[in-house]
Amino acid sequence: MFRPLVYSALFATTLGYRIFEYTGQRCTGAEVRAHRLAGPSACIKLDEGAISSLPVKIDNVHVHRYSVNVYGNDDCTGPVVGAIQNMNGCLNNLHASSNTIGKSVQVVPVSRESDTPTSESFETDYLYNLPAGDDEHMEVPIAHGLFRRVDKANHAENGAYVDEAFGMFLTTDLEHVSSIQSIWANPIEDATSDESLNSSSVHVERLGSLDDIQ
Repeated sequence: MFRPLVYSALFATTLGYRIFEYTGQRCTGAEVRAHRLAGPSACIKLDEGAISSLPVKIDNVHVHRYSVNVYGNDDCTGPVVGAIQNMNGCLNNLHASSNTIGKSVQVVPVSRESDTPTSESFETDYLYNLPAGDDEHMEVPIAHGLFRRVDKANHAENGAYVDEAFGMFLTTDLEHVSSIQSIWANPIEDATSDESLNSSSVHVERLGSLDDIQ
């Protein structure tokens, strides 16, 4: 069953990302905590005993300046378990290839600014990212494989986007995520040809409706 999650800002100035902590794998289950991180941010210790995944959402026009790093120690030191820049994604099970558990997270400035999305160990496919088809809009994930088109120009002076879509995510269970993934069988490159990209509403064409996927 989907449940809306609405989060308040933790900082007056936001330069980066929304970060959530979930109990289930692949960003499913119950939400434990949510963070709206300024960049560069203070180190945040994760509730490693309760969470199994870490979803990250773009929240600001300045995301190309910052990366979200997940560390193997609880003080934002040690091995980087996962990293993501300029895109949305989910760090599955908080494990990298070395099976190191993520214990802390921090938004850090990058040595070289780039508009090219990058990630390490995050799931960043069409469940979390979708091309908008033009330079004036962006697609914001509000659930696995479900997006809302928003106007890029609608943001505050500090760069934070002003739209409720950035503060919501409709969560579900692993079985349902797998069924959604089977519906979204086409690669993300093919999604730009869909007529659905011309709509300003939530993209539910491939999923039917919210009632169908609950």
